[in-house]
Amino acid sequence: MSRLRAGASASQASRLAAIGALALAALAFWLGGVAGVAYLALLALTMAPGLPIGWRLFGTHPAGWVSGALIGYILSTLAFWVAIRAGLPVPLPLTFGLAWALLAGATFGLVRRGRPPLVDLPAWTPRSAAAWAGIALVTATIFMVAVRNVGARDATGAEQYRAYFTADFFWHLTVANEVAHFDMPPRNPFLASEQIYYYWTYWIVPAVLRGPDAAPIVSMAVALKVNALAIGLLLASMMFLLAWRVSGRPWVAATATAVAVLAPSLEGLYTLVQYTRAGTPLDALRDVNIDAVTAWEFHGLRIDNVPRLLWYTPHHAASIALGLVALLASIGQAPATAAGTLLTGLALAGSVAINPFLGAMFCLIYGVAAVVDLVRRRIPWSALLLQGLAVAPVVAALAFCLMNGMNDPTGSPVTFGLSPDGRHAPVVTFLLSFGGLLPLVILGMWPWRGFDGRLAIPAIAALVLGIGLMYGLTLDDRSWIGFRAGNLILVTAPMLAARGLAGLAAAGRPALGTAIVVVCLLAGLPTTAIDAYNAQDVANRRQGPGFLWTITMTPAQQSGFDWLRQSTAPGAIVQVDPVVRGRQNWCVIPAFAGRRMSGGLPISLLDNPEYKSRSNEVRRLLLEMPPEEAHAAARRLAINYLWLDQDDGPSGRDAVLRLTGRPDLFSVVFRRAEVAILQVR
Repeated sequence: MSRLRAGASASQASRLAAIGALALAALAFWLGGVAGVAYLALLALTMAPGLPIGWRLFGTHPAGWVSGALIGYILSTLAFWVAIRAGLPVPLPLTFGLAWALLAGATFGLVRRGRPPLVDLPAWTPRSAAAWAGIALVTATIFMVAVRNVGARDATGAEQYRAYFTADFFWHLTVANEVAHFDMPPRNPFLASEQIYYYWTYWIVPAVLRGPDAAPIVSMAVALKVNALAIGLLLASMMFLLAWRVSGRPWVAATATAVAVLAPSLEGLYTLVQYTRAGTPLDALRDVNIDAVTAWEFHGLRIDNVPRLLWYTPHHAASIALGLVALLASIGQAPATAAGTLLTGLALAGSVAINPFLGAMFCLIYGVAAVVDLVRRRIPWSALLLQGLAVAPVVAALAFCLMNGMNDPTGSPVTFGLSPDGRHAPVVTFLLSFGGLLPLVILGMWPWRGFDGRLAIPAIAALVLGIGLMYGLTLDDRSWIGFRAGNLILVTAPMLAARGLAGLAAAGRPALGTAIVVVCLLAGLPTTAIDAYNAQDVANRRQGPGFLWTITMTPAQQSGFDWLRQSTAPGAIVQVDPVVRGRQNWCVIPAFAGRRMSGGLPISLLDNPEYKSRSNEVRRLLLEMPPEEAHAAARRLAINYLWLDQDDGPSGRDAVLRLTGRPDLFSVVFRRAEVAILQVR
């Protein structure tokens, strides 16, 4: 049963919790000032309804708080969605407040308290708390180092954004702003006549907590940063808790988790060796996507490390963290109970609702572990019927995704068989991607005496499944499967790594384990160090592969975005020339102004021929058509405003002069420096 040992009094636990809360508040203040702290407080309230469920699963053990916060996030998300879908004719803050209150009343009122937890975990000690705090510190540090310069202002007042935040962070701003219109289903900001086919569930919470568009509590950018910080800490906590559950040794678990977070990839070491041999200046590392050297140098699979989950894809991190909750619950139940299985299914359903693909993978891992457990322990196969209780919430989550159009009807062709990227140097690229962690993973699969092999089954299943997906499945976006499959391996690998280190220690070989860890860290740390430095390096203004490494939003552009937010209807269509912008700043209007476009070229959505044809039509409108024809085309495309700035170059200035020659058709409603906004009359 979960409990604090006598040496760890309740007052000690309270002090640790208070210190942790203050540290988190300080980080939120660093990210967004007082508004950031206010958002963090609202986020904590949003997560609170899940706490009774976490406590029912794991007791008041830290696992209960962490899992409860994650489950609360998805439950509040669904409650807010119901309020939006219902379209209740009351002010939105009141609507969402009522939805949250009803949810909290239900979970705190219906989940029975005072009963033993459904999942039995080892005793939590001060050593456990210290080890967990160490992982939290590592995670917060690696997050803050990279994110601190997202949107930082230079001497001119321009906001600076480093690639690849210009792809992911801009996209997340776009999705969150679109969800904040509270149209269900949300529209496509790049093809306003259609709905968006994307898994947007994660962004409901920041869209709601930011506050009304007319009087936001916090900017959407700050909301997303604080949200990502909280989710990242919860993900790292789940990785640690699973490693701790498997090994029973907190500092071993912390060490294994730290290696998985900081040093799994050898791409940095490989690049340093290559540069040294060639006499290449190390400053050139600033122009390298170091965590994609396997693709750049070998044209092989790309695997994103855990820090990139924290920096660039927190929605995937949230889905993964909920999947890990289910794994922790499943390996702790012996035998499984009806209530425990149902609540485990709830965590899996949350994972599916945020990312259907990742959620499905965790469902598969959970299922494989359940079947292997039945066979190993010779439990009657009739016990599988109990797993139907876990299936029901997952089916409901899939129905939620289908109901909201999160599946693109055009589909993404799936190809089975050795992937094109997987054919290129498969062994070398795999070793470069996972070589810093691989020795510990192999150690973890050794049949160590005194360690229950059943606890490692989910990690082995994730390893096999991840490798199979990386090399045997391909989508239109050839990198996507490698990213997500690699994530599955990396977040579960600490379970095996901790088991291997604990096994060596129990066998009287702790020094060997320490030596292996030191070698792994030294070999893998260069990748993360280079990646973290580059992620915050907004001083690099050089040209990258098809985009600038750092782009800026000038004061004039910021003023234009503000004008659009304050002076136009939320559903207004504001059009730019998407072709000239390309991959560099392809979504500035929906990301920063929160307005839709009639046509655009989104790099984060499946390809649709309509994007290109509509974008070319807009380009002709701006560059070629006489005012009368351009006006007719703009009205047909439902365009309300045209935006032109420095990215349009001389042709943009010519367009302004040509179109405003007919003020009865196009009028300048905003002008500052290089930015001009024309209203379509």
